[in-house]
Amino acid sequence: SMRGTICASVWVPLAAGYKVQWGRVKKQFSCSTLQLMHAVLPYGLLVQCLITPLVDPPGILNFKWTKEAIFWIGLSGLAAFLVN
Repeated sequence: SMRGTICASVWVPLAAGYKVQWGRVKKQFSCSTLQLMHAVLPYGLLVQCLITPLVDPPGILNFKWTKEAIFWIGLSGLAAFLVN
């Protein structure tokens, strides 16, 4: 859809910039990835929770939670965990 294309077009450069910034800060403060995650991710989670309603207008409460949907969401989460 056009809306999805626009969201992806905005989100991909932001994600790339985040990745570059992550590496720069890690190198600047010479800290481990876990130390950096401990310092940064709580704030990142807060920001993500605040912008989720803007990115996902129907919201989580209107989603139809079928067994198949839960399976695919869980599989997606597992795949994301294994990639990282």
